[in-house]
Amino acid sequence: MSINHQGGTVPFEIQSWENISANYKDTILLGNGASIAVDPRFEYTSILQHVLDRDMLSNDVQQLFKFFQTCDFELILRLAACRT
Repeated sequence: MSINHQGGTVPFEIQSWENISANYKDTILLGNGASIAVDPRFEYTSILQHVLDRDMLSNDVQQLFKFFQTCDFELILRLAACRT
C-alpha cells in the first residue's frame, strides 16, 4: 500500500488488527489521543518542541519533519523504517 502525503508517495504496509492481534496477548493498545487526554504535553507539537529544544534529533530527522511539514512522529518513524 502507498500513502500519498502532500504530493509525495510513502510506501509502507498497513496491517489490519486481525492480521497482527495474535502477536499482542494481554496487551492494551492506546492511541495518541488517550495520552493527550492525560496531559497536553503529549501532543506531537509539544513533544517535537521538547526534543528540538534539547537538540535530541539528528539533522537528518529534523529535515524530515521540515520537508513533510509535520510534527507527526509516527509518520517520521514509518519513513525511517522504509529507508532501512
